[in-house]
Amino acid sequence: MPSTASGIVDLIRLRVDHSSLTDAQTLDIINNGQRRLQRDYPSFWQEKIKSHTVATVTGALQTFALPTDMKAPGQLFATISGEHNLVVYQADVQGLITEYAGATAGTQPLWWGQWGGTGYFFPILNSALTVEHFYHAQLPELVLTGSNKILENAPELLEYTGVAEYYDYLSEATKSAAWWAKAADAVAAIYKQQRSVQESVRDVVPVTPGTIRRR
Repeated sequence: MPSTASGIVDLIRLRVDHSSLTDAQTLDIINNGQRRLQRDYPSFWQEKIKSHTVATVTGALQTFALPTDMKAPGQLFATISGEHNLVVYQADVQGLITEYAGATAGTQPLWWGQWGGTGYFFPILNSALTVEHFYHAQLPELVLTGSNKILENAPELLEYTGVAEYYDYLSEATKSAAWWAKAADAVAAIYKQQRSVQESVRDVVPVTPGTIRRR
């Protein structure tokens, strides 16, 4: 399989046997399919960790920069004396502002949230703090000479979605539907594989009948 997006462009031309679109236009089609895949399905390939230092603030709200490629937040840890301390995510940022308005600064935040692309800690910090943020990233768009994790791990997905998008452009609904079905089947196989990996590394934990525990 190809190692760059240019190779996927060549494959799409071979499958569709149609050359009205330029390489750049065909690349746009590939990126359209990639964006659709990333929005519909999370994957191991999109898992990232960002470590950075959050400085103190002079205002009433403690803000920090979120990863620019963040698709969905995971867990965030404050690292103090080499230990990871979980900071609990709370979607209701306005509620936290109301609750912690004027609260005394602390050595570590109890809660964090996001609003408008900015992260917030509650309460504010009395000293700089190092954090590790686990999150799902939106992979960058492909350039003709470039690659990414999807192309490295499942190039057939970009081929199938690219061909399907091309047939959509040509208004060939029957052919398009067949290639979208191939793409959906490939995605299902990938996630079956990833679930198998997750199950294989999970420890056996005895559970007392009637006990509720988190998976």
